[in-house]
Amino acid sequence: MESIYRNKPVTAIADTALYNDTRITSFTVGANVKTIGKKAFSKCAALETVIIPDGVTSIDGYTF
Repeated sequence: MESIYRNKPVTAIADTALYNDTRITSFTVGANVKTIGKKAFSKCAALETVIIPDGVTSIDGYTF
């Protein structure tokens, strides 16, 4: 599944993108995403499942 935002492909999840989001329980990273930034999912207390495709080449420190 490819992720699109404002008619452009999403190729990265930014640093602290979902930081401290206590509502999110699962997340599927889009097929075109190559990098996941620092602390992108940090302190997401309810997060149980993250699906990361093979195309992700970089996951920064303290992501989870």
